[in-house]
Amino acid sequence: MQVDPAVFAALAEPNRRRILELLGESPRSVGEVASAVGLRQPTATKHLQALERAGLVAGTSLGRRRIYALRREAFVALRNWAEALAAAVSDDDDALLAYERAVRREQRRAAAGVGTVPRAMQLTRGFATPPAALWTWWTTEARVREWWAPEHFTVADADVAPRVGGVLNVVLAEGDGTEHRAEGRFLALDEPRSLTFEMSPLGSDGQPLFRSTHAVAFDPSADGPGTHLVMAIAIDGIAPGAEPALAGVEIGWDQTLARLARLVARR
Repeated sequence: MQVDPAVFAALAEPNRRRILELLGESPRSVGEVASAVGLRQPTATKHLQALERAGLVAGTSLGRRRIYALRREAFVALRNWAEALAAAVSDDDDALLAYERAVRREQRRAAAGVGTVPRAMQLTRGFATPPAALWTWWTTEARVREWWAPEHFTVADADVAPRVGGVLNVVLAEGDGTEHRAEGRFLALDEPRSLTFEMSPLGSDGQPLFRSTHAVAFDPSADGPGTHLVMAIAIDGIAPGAEPALAGVEIGWDQTLARLARLVARR
């Protein structure tokens, strides 16, 4: 459902909105509109003509007088458009609010002098594939390129060498082309039961914002052939100014694992 841009342009002028309110009560002549709004008649005529071009009012000539009335169907369409927006439910809205709260929390920690204190978190998720199959999604470069990004990001580049000490570098891209690079390495691999890697997002100066160590366990599901994944994240080495990146760790990984779960379910 779309609304003609001319409608919004017409509504942007305060006198026109007042005119619409008057016509909402009853049809009126140009002279009545001018008198009620406190405008000269030529000015009122120009406003009414702009509203007519936008399809919001209709004018009818009665002898030497021109009477204007609302085109109420236009406002029904406008109401339906607004109601559709108001009724729409988006997980992105909740995620954005959660991220804003997380950023403010990190900023308060920094202001209190505890922003560089190490922290830890844990995420869990179920997958509709056994551990051996899920393992390849974490250790195959082509697969990593498919999923290793939160919503509204894509993997622009990846370098994955699944061995102890092997690199694990990922470059994420936003829709406007802005890129975010993270560099790391594998610390331990026990196929297909667990793997551990460390990764550091880099700031605009190319220096690490912090170091995060991820211990990922692939446990067989108790009720089927799937996998119960547990990821423990420990963060240290936090640099000043890392608050936005820190705030996005848990939310970003939650979205990233959700993306992986959707891909796995379709294969």
